[in-house]
Amino acid sequence: MKIHGALTIFLSAASLLSPTLGDEIMQIHGSGTTNPSKCIWGIMSKFNARSRDPIRMTYRAVGSSTGQAEFLGRLNTNNGTAASHWPHVDFGAGDIPISEEEYDALNDEPGGVADNLKMVHLPFALSSVSFFYNLNGADKIDLGGCLLAKIFNRKITQWNDPEIVEVNPALAKISTPITVCRRTHGSSSTKSITQFLYKECEAEWSYDQVGSELTNWDDGTTAVEGSGQMVECINEANGAIGYLESGHGWAESLQEISLQNLDGNYVTSKEAYLNGGITGAASEAMTPINAAHDWSKVDFIDKGGKGTYPIVLMSYIYVRRELYRYIQHEEERGLLKLFLEAFYKPEYFEDCHKLGFSHVPTSIREVAIQGINGIEWAFTGGENMWKFEIDTEKLIGSRRYTISSKRRSYQGVELEDILAMDEMQKERVNELFQLAELELGNNLFTDHHLKQLDNALILSAISFALWCAVIIGWIVQKFALGHGSKADHSQHQREVLTNTNFE
Repeated sequence: MKIHGALTIFLSAASLLSPTLGDEIMQIHGSGTTNPSKCIWGIMSKFNARSRDPIRMTYRAVGSSTGQAEFLGRLNTNNGTAASHWPHVDFGAGDIPISEEEYDALNDEPGGVADNLKMVHLPFALSSVSFFYNLNGADKIDLGGCLLAKIFNRKITQWNDPEIVEVNPALAKISTPITVCRRTHGSSSTKSITQFLYKECEAEWSYDQVGSELTNWDDGTTAVEGSGQMVECINEANGAIGYLESGHGWAESLQEISLQNLDGNYVTSKEAYLNGGITGAASEAMTPINAAHDWSKVDFIDKGGKGTYPIVLMSYIYVRRELYRYIQHEEERGLLKLFLEAFYKPEYFEDCHKLGFSHVPTSIREVAIQGINGIEWAFTGGENMWKFEIDTEKLIGSRRYTISSKRRSYQGVELEDILAMDEMQKERVNELFQLAELELGNNLFTDHHLKQLDNALILSAISFALWCAVIIGWIVQKFALGHGSKADHSQHQREVLTNTNFE
């Protein structure tokens, strides 16, 4: 019998990072925004599994501000060999461009070729930030920028405030206090929502309240660190409201506020994503024609369009142009180049799309690809030794320095099978919900009920996986450990059961 257990994947994942003794490991490391972190990790996982050569690729999801600081290395002198601005990582990532001040300071640093532009922005994905809430009895809430500004400034503190009820009559009898959840450390989500509030309602949200990390939040707000704590804050308090990368909120089954866009229509990010309202915002914005130029003025906040979502982000990868100065080995430079190119290939970006990210428009994609090619890779013979194998290429695909879609890990296949089964189960559950509503009447299940059911299904799946581990352990000790005494068997079974009690 074939058992799909999540435990198997976790226990064997370390094997992906264990090279053959004596092999030299080629490494690439980055850090930055948490928003597209799963997208980045997914592509890295495919590279690790599809490479014949031992490679190790990592990415630390630490926020856009930290990612920029570690990429710029403003005070880093590389142990005194450089004046400053020596990067701590091979690449950075963020949902906001490098500021004009930081961009100019980097270009003015004395190292490298004089008058050479020192970095590129490589835009690779579009996403959005949403306001999510938790309020018993409220299946839908519409809010505009001014109402949200008053809520986050604590001028409105009850859900049945007359100004809210004017737009949402169904909330008239819900007198629950509002709990405001907001981020502490620098984040692109904080910068984007504060830009939106300022653009929509300057009378209620001042310019000094715009930024990725604020120190002037109202004392009545609840500070949280990272997206994970934001989800907890929203889930734990009836009456809570907070903001989060949209895809993350969808995955957590959070209830989303419908935002009023520039055209006066109320729209959720999910509706916009499904109807082109995310990419529509990008088509309205002006962007540079060169990846090495200053991108600090680019934003996709509050753009026009009937179905356009008003808080859209573009995710960037930051790379130094004079890369040979920072990555000594040509093999690692070539690996990084192929990794960057993967973000613009459907074969690799498809997993990002499943997470709620959209492709950048073609015009921006072309600028990014030109930016990759404009980096000074310093390849021997002018050509990258690393290649993709997408379709079968006899003999060529078996060579070194090839990332082959035909070479996969057993753990990756198992994971894909489990995810496919999960999708089938979700589809079946949705069919049952629809059938129940037809039989028993419409609106039987609210969003709140659906969230509770989703959580119950997740807990059931975890419970099933743990019991599978217990059963497998029992089978192993029963049939594969010899014919020891009953006491030995009992002791081993107790150890197996004890070892499976983990969080």
